[in-house]
Amino acid sequence: MTPRVLHVLPCLNRGGAEFAVLRMVEALAGRYRFAMLAPDGPGQGLFDGVLPRRAFRRIEADLPTAAASLRRALAAEAADPPAIVHVHTEAALLWFAARALPGAARVYTNHGIVGAARIKAAATAWAANRWAHRTTVVSAHDRDRMLDAGADPARLVLVPNGVARPTADPAAAAALRARIGGDGPVAVALARLEPEKGVDVLIRAAALAARAMPGLRVCVGGEGGQRARLERLIAATGAPVALPGFLPAGALMAAADLYVQPSRAEAFGMAAAEAMAAGLPVIASRTGGLPEVVDDGATGLLVPPDDPAALAAAILRLAGDPALRLRMGQAGAAVQARRFSLPVLAGGVAAVYDAALSAAR
Repeated sequence: MTPRVLHVLPCLNRGGAEFAVLRMVEALAGRYRFAMLAPDGPGQGLFDGVLPRRAFRRIEADLPTAAASLRRALAAEAADPPAIVHVHTEAALLWFAARALPGAARVYTNHGIVGAARIKAAATAWAANRWAHRTTVVSAHDRDRMLDAGADPARLVLVPNGVARPTADPAAAAALRARIGGDGPVAVALARLEPEKGVDVLIRAAALAARAMPGLRVCVGGEGGQRARLERLIAATGAPVALPGFLPAGALMAAADLYVQPSRAEAFGMAAAEAMAAGLPVIASRTGGLPEVVDDGATGLLVPPDDPAALAAAILRLAGDPALRLRMGQAGAAVQARRFSLPVLAGGVAAVYDAALSAAR
């Protein structure tokens, strides 16, 4: 019988963790049956058509009701017990899984130890050591942080995220370019509008770059709590930046000449890998796992985080050199296919599942 895997998430946004789970489910379709426990959230629509509606069980997001609802949801899973419980982000959820489904193998994935306080990292490593049969991280940077925090090296596995090439939508891309205007190159970013994503840095960099290249335009697809603040910054600086909200990656990437990931902290950088899959050169912050995704000078350019001047210079360099953009974009597509594809992801996750099942016996 096809093994059943239950994914447990403490939130369901449209962020890296949710997209990572989506890609796992897509990559391993047919090899496992998947179900999910998660609160309601804007990311629920990501799984429409990927997970059967009956495979999603809602839990509460806020204490104290979250613990009670999680216990009830896990208890209900006993009717069709999963072979594997895969907990994401919040390692404390492993304790609930161990109590409710003691026969299941438990896998924990930390989607971002980057920036975590030392006590939080230590607590995460302790919980994973105690209740997970295998723990995965998405970058060597996070692996090293987890090891420093006390994670068991025998159970810690690096499994980089995998992405597919975004489905191009030429009509939507043309409409987007017309909407944002300008007659020069278009730089895009796909990011939550939150401080750690550095969209404010990109706005300041765009304002600087536009002085030398007035036709330049920047478009940031995403939503978040910083929207009003960022809109005020755009107005104050005169930056040629559009914030159209959530956009399909295919439309955004197809409208772009180059991709920018200005994060202050980033465990991996899935959107950067997607941009590489789409054949775009990538400018990214030299932080967290991003230098493991973007090869400086080969598939893109790395700049210091929180440095608008350096980011502006990198944007101008690529915006003004179509041949360099093409060369880096082609190199990035080859790297993505070799290292960050869905087949590579499937192999890595399946190996972790096999090891966890053996350890749980």
